Amino acid sequence: MAGLTNDGTSVRTVGCAGSPVRAFLCGEATVEVETGKSASDTVLGGFLKETGDPIGLPSVKRFAVRDKLRIDVNSELPIIYLDSELRIGFPDLVEENVPAMTVRQHRLLRSSMDRSILADLGDRNFPEIRKARVSFAHVFEFLKVADRSKDFIFYVENARGLAYAINAFWFRKGWNIKASPVSYPRVWCPGNYIISH
Repeated sequence: MAGLTNDGTSVRTVGCAGSPVRAFLCGEATVEVETGKSASDTVLGGFLKETGDPIGLPSVKRFAVRDKLRIDVNSELPIIYLDSELRIGFPDLVEENVPAMTVRQHRLLRSSMDRSILADLGDRNFPEIRKARVSFAHVFEFLKVADRSKDFIFYVENARGLAYAINAFWFRKGWNIKASPVSYPRVWCPGNYIISH
């Protein structure tokens, strides 16, 4: 089965048993991805492919989740939904003097759990995240300029140092933002973009 995604990427499943959708979600299908990008694009461990140019994000003097993340489509960052895990796990997070950083985008090539994604990004001491981790301030700054046709995953820590995957996607008039602990056995679908330094 072949098709095109929103960004023009050609996706073809090979050797699928049963429904191609089920095969993707369960990780049973082999996936071939052709993006038309140059040979300089990097594929990490078979799960991730670095795409696009690195993106520079500014330094942030102070970022308080409680003050910045609010459901409001007319705010600095239009937000339409915040899930309960995010509202419970992050209300006390305050980041101060966050240095500027450059992030990279990696497209997820096949269904994967956080442990596999983090290992591909160099974090093998699961659930501790160091190499893939971004600040919540930079999640906020990135989403202000992000491509609204893509789904993004960021790895952050809350105020207690617990590692979470933050998933953000645009829906109608704002960002839909969800959080899940990396210890939760969630499977991410191909096509998500992992943002890391």
